Amino acid sequence: MNLSQAEVRDQDSINALSSDINKHLKRKVGYALNFAMLNKDYEIAPFILLKEGYEANPVYLDSAYNMMPKNSEQSLWKTTV
Repeated sequence: MNLSQAEVRDQDSINALSSDINKHLKRKVGYALNFAMLNKDYEIAPFILLKEGYEANPVYLDSAYNMMPKNSEQSLWKTTV
């Protein structure tokens, strides 16, 4: 095996890892959005969305924020973030 074959194999490994990381990030953001939407009445939902779903499309973040009750805006977590 020469050097170029090793480089191609290494690049294939890098591409596979990159694909796996992207899938993981999409899944993580999806779970955070889903949790926030289903548990919008709890004060932890906006925190989870900020902590785990910050990479989501701003349109999704905005719609999730607008679904939250207004009392969560004055909760303790907002003053600490």
